[in-house]
Amino acid sequence: MKGLIVATVTPFKDDGTLDLDAIGPYVDYLKRSGVDGFFINGTTGELSLLSFEEKLEVATKFLSLTPENTIVGIHENYPRQAVKLAKEVMDRGAKYIASLPPVYMRPSDKGIVQFYEELSKLGVPVIMYYYPKRLGYEISVATISKLVEEGLIDGIKYTTSNVKDFYFLMKALKGVRSDFLVYVGDDVALLYGLSLGADGAVSGIANIAPELVRELMEAVKQSDLKKAADLQEKINDLIEAVDYADYPTAVKEGLKYRGVFVGPSRSPLLLSNTASSMLYETMKRLGL
Repeated sequence: MKGLIVATVTPFKDDGTLDLDAIGPYVDYLKRSGVDGFFINGTTGELSLLSFEEKLEVATKFLSLTPENTIVGIHENYPRQAVKLAKEVMDRGAKYIASLPPVYMRPSDKGIVQFYEELSKLGVPVIMYYYPKRLGYEISVATISKLVEEGLIDGIKYTTSNVKDFYFLMKALKGVRSDFLVYVGDDVALLYGLSLGADGAVSGIANIAPELVRELMEAVKQSDLKKAADLQEKINDLIEAVDYADYPTAVKEGLKYRGVFVGPSRSPLLLSNTASSMLYETMKRLGL
């Protein structure tokens, strides 16, 4: 899967319970916006606040609506639980799965390899979700290259604003396997990552500005880097407004301004009135 993959939110009701009925209109909005795929149960989907059962419920709903182009996050630290959840979502039609390495506990390189080895046995493409800032540790290029060389992962969502790190990791992994998929995972790095040859982007800001992200991707494809840079600047303005609040509360607020209602984020994530106003003014100025 290549192109623009939106990092989806998880809709909640005001009491904090899942709002599965809101997923249909939300998916319709994103499809009309021209996104190429969906990355569910990730950071933007508040993965750390979802139980095993809730991840499965969310996956079941998305897969019933868009099974062919949905990457399902099955993030569980314990490999047996990760495999169990992966099998459940595969039974519901999942064609791709994604997982962070184990968080908080710092496994050895051998342990990381074993973790993805278990997932690779399931027979569907596995996307590694590599987000060092949230993960709490870094994984060497050599170890990730080993995962690629042994066929344990088929792609990577690399969330970093460090363009140098992104470039050298992508170069190393593409050197091991030319068809290995590399996705830009940080919206600040869209222009740089795509210009360097990334296969696509998993974008949170595309929830509220899918047209800007698509235009940027097309501008890069057409080698119109001046236009792409102008679009990146607009996207950066949105990112600044979104980052003023607990993530992803402002993403959900932005969706509301676009007429898509997905409810609030779960406690303890909060959206201040200041952040809401800043986002509204930024979106208004950008014509969104």
